[in-house]
Amino acid sequence: YGAESLNEGWIKPEDGTYTPKATIIGTTATPDLGNKRSLGAIYQKFTDRYYYLNAVKDGWLVPPITENVPVKIDLKKLRMGRSANGADYRPEDLSAVIIPIIDELAKQILKLAPNRKTMCFLPSVECARLMSDALNRLGMNSCFVSGECLDIDEKTEAYMKAGPGSVLCNCAIYCLDMKTEVLTSDGWRFHH
Repeated sequence: YGAESLNEGWIKPEDGTYTPKATIIGTTATPDLGNKRSLGAIYQKFTDRYYYLNAVKDGWLVPPITENVPVKIDLKKLRMGRSANGADYRPEDLSAVIIPIIDELAKQILKLAPNRKTMCFLPSVECARLMSDALNRLGMNSCFVSGECLDIDEKTEAYMKAGPGSVLCNCAIYCLDMKTEVLTSDGWRFHH
């Protein structure tokens, strides 16, 4: 509301009666939401679109590298649900499929990324904790974070300082660049 809102006795204006004094800018990696919600309802115009492959071509990002791992997960029986980004598998269903093979998945991470810093995005807090435990049993340096962790800042800082072979397992926490701002699935923002 501007500097005057910091004055003692200031009263918030009624909805619809206030003229904003600031320009709001938003950045996102996902401007086209799958659930047919338009960001135009939030922002009046797009000033620029910088696509992933353009950033690769310009040297800002590494090209996508995909690798199939020999772990069988049957997604055919899973239900789709609505999420902030449109339709997606329900986290509880994904967890039920992943938990029985979590040790196999951890072995693949050890095989493919023993000398890299890695982030594992998992569908539930339980999956994140179990994956971290499995990776630690294999000799990797792993910790997990979730919105329930009171020590998220300490764990994140330790991961950022850690060397190769470190893994940060998380559940719906890191969606933006860790060095600036982290947006959780429930809308909380943490600055690092």
